[in-house]
Amino acid sequence: MAGSRDVVQLKLQRRLIEEQLKKTDEKMHRLDNIILKKSSSRPFLATEDPALRRTTNLGLTVAEFKLPPRNVRSIPKDNSYDPYATDACPINNPDILRIRQQHGIKTTGQQEVKKRIRQKEIEEARRHIEERKKPNIKVPESMLPNRYVRGELPCTIEHGTSGKYLSWACPLENLDYEYYLPLFFDGLQCDDKIISFIARQGIEDMLYASRGHPERIKSVIHLLVRPLRNALSKFDTGILLGVLKALEQLITCNEGVGEILLPFGKQFLAPIAFFMDLNKNIGDSIDYGQRWGNDIGEEV
Repeated sequence: MAGSRDVVQLKLQRRLIEEQLKKTDEKMHRLDNIILKKSSSRPFLATEDPALRRTTNLGLTVAEFKLPPRNVRSIPKDNSYDPYATDACPINNPDILRIRQQHGIKTTGQQEVKKRIRQKEIEEARRHIEERKKPNIKVPESMLPNRYVRGELPCTIEHGTSGKYLSWACPLENLDYEYYLPLFFDGLQCDDKIISFIARQGIEDMLYASRGHPERIKSVIHLLVRPLRNALSKFDTGILLGVLKALEQLITCNEGVGEILLPFGKQFLAPIAFFMDLNKNIGDSIDYGQRWGNDIGEEV
């Protein structure tokens, strides 16, 4: 009984092995047919390189195992579209405009929005001050433009590399301060740029030259009150800045000048007080133009 069982098992194993061999033979036959088709489609690859002409165990060369190149058709480019051929149409969709506005607010930030609001408030404040009624005071005309046209001034305007300056015909120590200093102060009320420059620069040069010699200025102070009052009576912001700077230079040029000018200060208070509230409202920002002295409220 044991011997008959072993024989049956051996027969089953033999049958399984024969079926597997048959399947492998069919696979090899199919592979041979595929390799023959590839070799027939690429007969020239065997001559390209000596290494490709090596034969394998199956009797085929290495070149015959390589896949043929793929033939890809190139798609022609369509150059018929011209982006500049059509005219741009304005966007009137309210939703798109609203989205753009929201995007602009996010990108520029709240600081830019506050800056624009502050600028509008400053413009409204300036417009309110300009619209405020100014007193109409008759002021006699300045004598400086007439003297400049007639050539009676001992100075001329020179243009240098750093800007304009006054070239004096004689040393400033030899000038008659009782005549020329009130004349230059009288020119502060002029709107003309040339006359205004001559007046302001002439005052600055003469006051700078009088340092250390207070007797030149103290004897002339009573003659400077009327030109200063006439300039302030114009109620002009540009003229006011020039007058304030001239007063500052006059007081600081020598000791004792401010004490002599103090009794005449009441005549300057009313015009100056008119511009006292004209300040720059920039919030928490930094004013980088302080060195120019253009803030009227601060100067007052």
